[in-house]
Amino acid sequence: MNEDVGQGQQHQDQDQDQSVPDLAALIDNKTLYFDPDDKANGSLYLCLDAPEEGNVPGFIARAREAGLWSGAPPKCVEDNQKSAYKSQLELLDVYQGRIVGEDIVLARCNHPAFPSDERRWNEWKSLARQFADAPTA
Repeated sequence: MNEDVGQGQQHQDQDQDQSVPDLAALIDNKTLYFDPDDKANGSLYLCLDAPEEGNVPGFIARAREAGLWSGAPPKCVEDNQKSAYKSQLELLDVYQGRIVGEDIVLARCNHPAFPSDERRWNEWKSLARQFADAPTA
């Protein structure tokens, strides 16, 4: 199931119903990865259910191969930062899917100091669609 959600509207690639997370739920319930070195990835997040101890998540590996993520180690939003993230970010769009066996959520946000790049966001979504796992019957 792949899904885009933007500005309060829901767009689904397939005819399946899946709840759309809000920003607070993403921050509280997921591990949010971000690229600390590529400014075009500002306020774009890969959200996963559990941290990938010692492994680079599949989406990040694919994004690096496509030149859409820097070679720097990905950073995560730490527990002591979550409150600040909830108060400072504005959620603009969400993509949900499954890539390389991982259920992922990609989130496009805006922050006053780190606005997101629409072109890069669209590239992330295209990459996610390209590597999306085939639906299982």
